[in-house]
Amino acid sequence: MKRISFLYLLIMLIASCGSTNVNEHYQKDRSSNPIEKRHFLFNFEDESTISPVLEKAKSQKKLIYLDVSASWCLPCQLMKRDVYTDKQTADFFNKNFINYLVDVESDEGPDIKVIFDVKQLPTLLILNEQGDVLKRHEGAYYQEDLIRFASELINN
Repeated sequence: MKRISFLYLLIMLIASCGSTNVNEHYQKDRSSNPIEKRHFLFNFEDESTISPVLEKAKSQKKLIYLDVSASWCLPCQLMKRDVYTDKQTADFFNKNFINYLVDVESDEGPDIKVIFDVKQLPTLLILNEQGDVLKRHEGAYYQEDLIRFASELINN
């Protein structure tokens, strides 16, 4: 009896997964996510591709802080809520980096995921102006840890 119940449950799960497009599910109403609407203190570049970000880094002689995340990723959302709204952390990053936040499911996100070999979200990268990865961390960081992660690369 247990085997039949398990088999029935498995068939129902497969059938329901097959009829639902995962991307449609996550893109239905992202605007209702209160974290997405939050005003970040980080000055994230509002670009759909990384090329203008690289150009800006080159012209300002700054490194790039790249956060590769997704709307459905809980650690990503916690960073958006707690880290990107922290004044001290934002002041440090705004002064020293060109900040760029990429959603792996929109615009150039799927390409960024492949180019930078992103296997876990969030993936936090420090890039030079050519787009070479100087430092990488997989997983979320909170304020002090994020500053410590990035500060080694700053030329004071």
